[in-house]
Amino acid sequence: QVLLTGTDIARGADGRWVALGDRTQVPSGSGYAMANRRITARVMAGLHRRSPLVRLRGWFDDMAQALQAIAPSGVDLPRVVVLSPGSTSETAFEMAFLSTLLGFPIVESEDLTTRGGRVSIRARDRIEKVDVLLRRVDADFSDPLDLRPESRLGVTGLVESARLGNISIANPLGSAVLENPALHTYLPT
Repeated sequence: QVLLTGTDIARGADGRWVALGDRTQVPSGSGYAMANRRITARVMAGLHRRSPLVRLRGWFDDMAQALQAIAPSGVDLPRVVVLSPGSTSETAFEMAFLSTLLGFPIVESEDLTTRGGRVSIRARDRIEKVDVLLRRVDADFSDPLDLRPESRLGVTGLVESARLGNISIANPLGSAVLENPALHTYLPT
């Protein structure tokens, strides 16, 4: 399921907003939006209180529910994780803040293991099955076994687990095809 999307926008000379492109692979920005809102509320408290702003918290609650809803069938209490490329990523702060707002742990490839077509997280002294993975790693780097062998960012066996239906991936591998500008001719202006 493609749960997160982003749109590149610009304001034209006539003052109207124009959509320039879509981001579906690993769009960022929702965590930054909440961070900006919180900073603005502190730095410009008076202006913030007087402005008719739409609250953002509901979006994060809805996203957490949507992630749980895409769990494989038969899973009652899905375990959701946010897969990050790590602290050296340019969006590391945003990913960490997003995972906090969603209430799901942020993990890197070394935190996960795959056995028998199932992805699991190493949690203290035991291994727990992962049902849903919010992917924040580019698809090409998501599985060194099936995609890029040199990748240290992905989870070995993730593609097989997804094919078997043992894990749901938001935004799924291949969702970047929706970013193709050739599709713009089929979209409304």
